[in-house]
Amino acid sequence: MKKLNLILIVTIVVLIIVGVISMFFIYGNNENDLQNENKSFVTNESLDIESFYEQTIEYNDSQKILNLINSFEIIVRDDNLLSSKEVYEAREGTEYDLLRLVLNILLNHQIQGALFVYQYENNFEAVVVFRDVDEPRYYYFEEGVLKMKHHGWSFDELINSEEERIGIEISKYGTIFEGDLRGNKILNIKDVEEWRER
Repeated sequence: MKKLNLILIVTIVVLIIVGVISMFFIYGNNENDLQNENKSFVTNESLDIESFYEQTIEYNDSQKILNLINSFEIIVRDDNLLSSKEVYEAREGTEYDLLRLVLNILLNHQIQGALFVYQYENNFEAVVVFRDVDEPRYYYFEEGVLKMKHHGWSFDELINSEEERIGIEISKYGTIFEGDLRGNKILNIKDVEEWRER
């Protein structure tokens, strides 16, 4: 009987040890897989941005960017912004997609800019503000064509320019951060970090 109890105890201890070792092995592999998956995602996104930069390197001034975007087809979809690489390769996108693309090309050439979003009544519009060689300018769509103009030296002057151009009163405005616009993150045009009332 004692021998049987000893065999039973030894068997239970061995099973516990095997179970614990198996758990560590499975958990360790899952964590390694997760880390590798995360590294792979970061690497792929970095490669996408680098590849996108190489494809758009020739569009190094505001007029070339204007000409490029006006060669794309404008489509109608929801207010989500697709990645710039995807839009560039498809040669089509919504006006918002194309403004995101414009900003990313500017940023690739170390030209500071922002996606400026504003609301009037129940409508949302967006423009890309940037510092051109000699003065601040902004890109905007008018009747399906990308255009560019000087807006003055402040957001107030930009707002006044847009209100006059469209014949509206802007109720609130804000920007979508550069960090959010880079890479493959799907954004909505309303994903403004902080709205400011007028």
